[in-house]
Amino acid sequence: SLLAAFFSLVGCAIQGAASLLYAAVPAVLTNHAFSAFTPAQTQSVAGLSLKLYTLAYNIGLPFFGFYCLLIGYLAFKSNFLPRIIGGLMMLAGAGWLMFLFPPITQSMGRYSVLPGVVGELSLTIWLVVRGVNIGSQATASRHN
Repeated sequence: SLLAAFFSLVGCAIQGAASLLYAAVPAVLTNHAFSAFTPAQTQSVAGLSLKLYTLAYNIGLPFFGFYCLLIGYLAFKSNFLPRIIGGLMMLAGAGWLMFLFPPITQSMGRYSVLPGVVGELSLTIWLVVRGVNIGSQATASRHN
């Protein structure tokens, strides 16, 4: 659980830092300090910032892959959640780990993101609608 929290924290930090590159685009396009450059040069710098944002953001995704794998394993082994949720989360982790191999991710396109959406969405919906079944654990521990 602690290792999963570490991977999630690192992924959030990387993607937070990447967001600075995304936020730089309006600053580059509207800042008067760039008035010495031609509009084409300013747009080129803004485009570079967007490309760097995408690269940096994708670096954080494998960290979420390891997080999803670990959370999925813990959910699969516990009695708090249905095992199918744990399996879907592990499948989501495998999907996010595909970002370790950019050629595979580029060839798969949107399908590399689909397992992550399905797994994480199923966990979110389950937690919102049903919650965690801690009653079965509490009664099991009292009987032991």
